[in-house]
Amino acid sequence: MLSTYNGEQYIEEFFDSVYSSMKTPAFDILIRDDGSSDTTIDIINKYKTKYNNINTTLGNNVGSAISFMKLLYLAPLSYDYYFFADQDDYWLPDKTIKCIQILEDYKELPAMVSTDFYITDKELNIIKHHKIKNDIIGFNNSIVQNPILGATICFNNNAVKMLQSITCAITKIRMHDFWVYQILSKKGVVKHINEPLIYYRQHDNNVIGIRNKINTFKEIIYGVSIKTLDKRKTQLQELISCVKLNNLELKIAESIIEDKILSVLYFYITRKIVFSTYKRFCYFYLVMILSKINKLKFK
Repeated sequence: MLSTYNGEQYIEEFFDSVYSSMKTPAFDILIRDDGSSDTTIDIINKYKTKYNNINTTLGNNVGSAISFMKLLYLAPLSYDYYFFADQDDYWLPDKTIKCIQILEDYKELPAMVSTDFYITDKELNIIKHHKIKNDIIGFNNSIVQNPILGATICFNNNAVKMLQSITCAITKIRMHDFWVYQILSKKGVVKHINEPLIYYRQHDNNVIGIRNKINTFKEIIYGVSIKTLDKRKTQLQELISCVKLNNLELKIAESIIEDKILSVLYFYITRKIVFSTYKRFCYFYLVMILSKINKLKFK
């Protein structure tokens, strides 16, 4: 599943990498173009004449997150496995087979798998191996942070069925991959491969890129963008309206929505510090206690 928008500069490299990576006997590429004004559609049509497995939908410009969600809801339920893809990235040869091998153990459950990735410059020269710690992956972490890159996600048929069944409004989600991670970490299985299987290209037009600097004094103190926290809290409100949480999760979520300080505290508990399950559970109660006694508001 690929959402495109003015991607003429790198999309041919993307297509070539996907066709080199796909080891399955049959696959299709489902594309939604988000109102491109360059030659992206012409390039897609060129590949459609070469291959007979590209299906394209042309749409109005709604932004990357909603465009991908529209793709998700349009996806036929006739496939065993589904991949998100970004038009400017480059898939490594073993990406598809290694993701599918993991998900084969969870055929009866809604499940997804993500991978590490290489951060590269626009010429695909490797800058860094971006490693994701398995310890932080899970629903408690997903309340405030998404460590997973959408272009590395593969999920199975049961996951798509479940995601399509959630019909509440999704116009307030921050990013499609964040939403999928939250839903599947709560109601399914999330696995991770500690191996980089794509090149994540950094260039001037990335929708979401790797940030290299802290922009404000507030971020120096809090270690996370205040604007980003606000977007995450908006998505969290959407999550509460769509998915039934247990009492503890609901109290934590509501506390985070109401108070920026608690949001940052919870961010550090779930991301910056690795705890055992028992200690993590105790800190959740600490967050709730602080929500009752905290009177200091960060504005």
